[in-house]
Amino acid sequence: MEGLQQTVLGVGTTTVERFRATPTQRGFGALSAMSPAAGNEVVAIDLEGPLDVDRLGRILDRLEGGLDAWRTRFVEEHGALFGVIEPPVGARLRVERVTADRRVARAEALARVPFDLAEGRLVRATLLQTDDERATLVLVAHHAVMDGSALFVLLPRALGALYRSEAIDLEGFAPWAAREADAYDGEAGERARGFWRESLRDAPGSLALPTDHPRSGTRSLRGRRISREAGVTREALEAAGRPVDVAIAALATALHRMAAADEVTVGVTHANRRAPGAERVVGCLVRTLPVRVSPGDAASFSGLVSQV
Repeated sequence: MEGLQQTVLGVGTTTVERFRATPTQRGFGALSAMSPAAGNEVVAIDLEGPLDVDRLGRILDRLEGGLDAWRTRFVEEHGALFGVIEPPVGARLRVERVTADRRVARAEALARVPFDLAEGRLVRATLLQTDDERATLVLVAHHAVMDGSALFVLLPRALGALYRSEAIDLEGFAPWAAREADAYDGEAGERARGFWRESLRDAPGSLALPTDHPRSGTRSLRGRRISREAGVTREALEAAGRPVDVAIAALATALHRMAAADEVTVGVTHANRRAPGAERVVGCLVRTLPVRVSPGDAASFSGLVSQV
């Protein structure tokens, strides 16, 4: 606890701050309106050995008080979405006793409980204890307030450091959101919009993908994961290009074959953490970028990878 050093907006204050929601947050807000639990992200941290539960709770309380993303809720005014940073009230760590064979199922159930973006409390912490020396800390956050870098990397790293009484250095999200809003309204934002308008000029629309059953007129967001062996060696993948480029090219090839489309646009998430200090920001910085590729024009798969 003594090692907590942060440059976070509103640490230890009761001032309510506001910021204009970023485009990504507005997208997650719309997604949550369609399916309240669709934006949930979860990380489960397995803990072994004697655990001071009270100390863990105090550390979580301090993080809640220091990180504006933890205390953000969203309100809509005149068609615009705003983030409102509420005063600290503590992380309210819940402790549950579960059997070892029920721990995973309970964590999955916690991940499915929806959030109310207007009410707030968009981060939940639950400790699942199987015995005195085994437990799992389940952190569930709405994607509108934390991206994968924040929830899967920064928070677990900070928790471990603080439990060892080591210093950490994190930054709040609201100043970042304000800078992004200013850039969006300024000359840089206009240049970016011009770039994307030109890049996506005459881009194809939705693909006519074949389905086994008629599609419903209402988006359900239900789905499942299907795995297939690619039969490609690691050496071949490394020779083809970066793994992410190969994956995008492979997806574009599959869509090209299924929909008979010579050109496709694939949405790809980008961490958006290249700016100085961005690697310390606890919030939702991620963006989705459209990547336009033409499998029908590529003479080879490696040529398609080079388009990406």
